[in-house]
Amino acid sequence: SGRDLLHELKCFAEDELSGEERPGGVSQHTLGQLRRQFPEQKQPVIDGLLRRGEVCNVVSMSKVGKSWLGYSLALSVITGRAWLGQFPTRRGKVLLIDNELHPETLAKRIPDVADAMAINAAECERDFVVWPLRGTLRSLGELGEQFDRLGQDEFSVSILDAKYRFASPDTSENENAAETRVYNLIDKYAARTGAAFVLIHHTTKGNQSDKRVTDVGSGAGAQSRAADTHLVLREHEEAGVVVLDAAGRSFPPIEPRGLRWQFPIWIADESIEGSRLKAGGKSGAARSEKDAAAERDIVDALADGAERSERELREILAMGKPRLERL
Repeated sequence: SGRDLLHELKCFAEDELSGEERPGGVSQHTLGQLRRQFPEQKQPVIDGLLRRGEVCNVVSMSKVGKSWLGYSLALSVITGRAWLGQFPTRRGKVLLIDNELHPETLAKRIPDVADAMAINAAECERDFVVWPLRGTLRSLGELGEQFDRLGQDEFSVSILDAKYRFASPDTSENENAAETRVYNLIDKYAARTGAAFVLIHHTTKGNQSDKRVTDVGSGAGAQSRAADTHLVLREHEEAGVVVLDAAGRSFPPIEPRGLRWQFPIWIADESIEGSRLKAGGKSGAARSEKDAAAERDIVDALADGAERSERELREILAMGKPRLERL
């Protein structure tokens, strides 16, 4: 009808104007323009966890196996296989920027992981690009010229291992302003290259079992808010086992799952109870006594018969989500 035609013409005109820069260099869109111009979210790189242009923190304690996990992630993306057998990937090239290991070590480690994953490392050689920086360290800001040379969408994923060594000498990861600048710069590189960025990061000191996923990473609070996805490995009560948990902006929450270390890779194991996190440093007797007291608090909070949500219980008891779920 004529009314429908007028509506289509109006929508077309709005789309032509969408993204138009206004005074101050800021583009603005109506909701209708946004929906028509961006009908789909960015393409997933790891389904359920990460999309192109997003930033992911992979966080764990030192020497637990974060880098090895990063190699398996890279090889999964390069070959298009499900990461950890559970998260489908979209095939693409991967850039690893490593500032901790010598080139000789990387040349040994990555093929070892490929062999353990039953991947022919020779088939990945062209699509797995490595910038080894140990001995010639560069800050994140100093890498801008190198990122400028990359083609748009040349890489699906860029892995920075390790985050703390990309900081400028005069900054601290405990300063919110400094951390904000770091993530603003990474966002700029992500937009410029079209790649998802994965930052290998370390935890805060002390017990991690009662902390929210977004609070496990060391540093100022800005890093917990700036990343799109937080993927954490926390120690399980059983030796050689960790619990993988994640929080993200553009995917539904995932259930914590257990991973078992079989050098040189982590293997998903559905028999592992994800709620049994190691309560750092305390003896079994001390843990049991503390848990028993907390269980009594939970019972007391429900004693009046009123229904309470998990969030309400956490607020009443000042208890972290993992611990409340475990108890």
